[in-house]
Amino acid sequence: MRSMKDTECHRRALREPWRREHPQHLKANNLRQYALQAELDLDRYDYEIKEHLYLQRVHEHIDGGAKSGVRSTPGFFVNGAVEDVSFGLDRLYKAAEAALGK
Repeated sequence: MRSMKDTECHRRALREPWRREHPQHLKANNLRQYALQAELDLDRYDYEIKEHLYLQRVHEHIDGGAKSGVRSTPGFFVNGAVEDVSFGLDRLYKAAEAALGK
């Protein structure tokens, strides 16, 4: 179970500008640098990466997304239907407005 500090660090890491500015930099050395910047426990990080602790969960999420019709990330659902945003957010906006009756 995560400690409160780890949970807060994880939340902070998800908000970090590098995540938005450099989404293509997901190589191991980049991820470790991001973990350092987010003040995560690096011993724990190294252990969890080495042991592939979350690999099964990642595969389950990929399989679940594929079964739900998600073709890429991010995946958005409106009233249980996946909305493809690969060509922009217009379809998502229109589906949300229709669901809200606007």
